[in-house]
Amino acid sequence: MLSRRNLCLFIMSAPLFSSCSLDDLESSSRDKYGHTSDRILEKVFYSQQPIFEELIVMFDDDSKIERISFDTNYLVDDPNRPAADIGFTEARWNQYRNIFSKLKLKGGISRHVERHSIHLIASVISYLIGGSGKGYVYSKIPLKPLLSSLDNIQVNQISYKKLMKENWYLFLD
Repeated sequence: MLSRRNLCLFIMSAPLFSSCSLDDLESSSRDKYGHTSDRILEKVFYSQQPIFEELIVMFDDDSKIERISFDTNYLVDDPNRPAADIGFTEARWNQYRNIFSKLKLKGGISRHVERHSIHLIASVISYLIGGSGKGYVYSKIPLKPLLSSLDNIQVNQISYKKLMKENWYLFLD
């Protein structure tokens, strides 16, 4: 049985629990390697699907750019040349940054020409040598290997989990 003091503390804190944000949920839903869980990534994807689709269209329009993140961007044919050289404006970059924030894409977006896919990077773990990323993939070509879960695994190669929307996957690399 709760003491009167603990009952009061519980009642006073109840509104805090009821107003938990996705950020609160995300920070407490990481796998043992520190990546956002599949469950949270799927929740974000299905609740924000039109914005994900919009981002793919934008990135297709900017087809000469290989990678865009909050603080960097570079071209497919010359990573040392700034995207501003082809007319990629600060205003356009800010559009991407705004969408990255909405979709919780901490690592931005990248084009993988050899894999015929676009990666939207939600979680990045950096190590002294190498690192690991997890997020979403848009690909019109079926991807392999497919796993039932990407949580709590160490991978030696990129692995995927199919989402219930055509051409969409989660990835862990």
